Amino acid sequence: MTVRIGFVGAGGIANQHFSCLEKVPEAKIVAVCDVDAERAQRSAERFGAQAHLNAGDMLETEELDALYVCVPPFAHGDIELEAARRGLHLFVEKPIHLSLEKAEEAARAIAEADVISAVGYHWRYYEAADCMRELLGDGHIAFMLGYFMGGMPGVAWWRVRSKSGGQLVEQTTHVVDLARYFAGDVQSVHAVSHQGVMERTVENFDVDDVSIVNLRFVGKTVASITSSCITRQAPNVGLELFAEDIALRMGFRSLTVRRPGEVRELAFHDDPYLRENQAFIQAVETGDASAIRSTYADALETLRVTLAANQSMETGRTITL
Repeated sequence: MTVRIGFVGAGGIANQHFSCLEKVPEAKIVAVCDVDAERAQRSAERFGAQAHLNAGDMLETEELDALYVCVPPFAHGDIELEAARRGLHLFVEKPIHLSLEKAEEAARAIAEADVISAVGYHWRYYEAADCMRELLGDGHIAFMLGYFMGGMPGVAWWRVRSKSGGQLVEQTTHVVDLARYFAGDVQSVHAVSHQGVMERTVENFDVDDVSIVNLRFVGKTVASITSSCITRQAPNVGLELFAEDIALRMGFRSLTVRRPGEVRELAFHDDPYLRENQAFIQAVETGDASAIRSTYADALETLRVTLAANQSMETGRTITL
């Protein structure tokens, strides 16, 4: 079966998916929509597809099986609802929305339409994540340390809170989601932040320079996750898990294993973006979505946590979920 795919958004993350889907024989990109006409045309020509400037027009005129939504955070919402109502399977890039209420509405529409959904939390698809799960076994995770520290992305919308949600919502969401992948549901959130450094030199900057988020999970695991965009260096991104007699640190395609008397460094060379695309296309083709590791409904819970953290930063209160 050939899976006919449309894209809304043809920027950086869409190009990541373009490259992966070229390696999936069942996938056929037939339409690309972007607000930048030149970019839409260039991407469409790459696949012999049709270029569009309006997502609604694309859905009205193209025969599609699935839709990839690869737009900035502030642009999510209506397109997911319309696609679900048309029975199109959905791959949505994170974060799925900036409004919890709107994301919940989309989740209901997806469930009611009984369409397959996937969200781009590619860290769940790393082989290092598989290895970490195997090493943990049934062990209880006592606590976790996570971090996403580096420089500021170059796109203008990222530095505007109303458009990106801030670094925690837009970037560090990967670390929060990975923590949820291992420890389950979050019970409460408390967060603090710092502002005033980047705004001195960066125009139109109103997101946090630094934030520290503390999470308590339903299973009693606790976690602390730090975000920072003030360092002008290669990103330091990872999640560390601590259980009885074992500590694990997952980074980009790497895993450090510490046990009493043992330290091991494991390297991996897999492509988690390819794995998540293969899982989605296979699910659309077969109707079996069991290989999808992040559905829209699951990603909604990650959004719930990050938006609660923003609320905690603003109010100083612990937010119970």
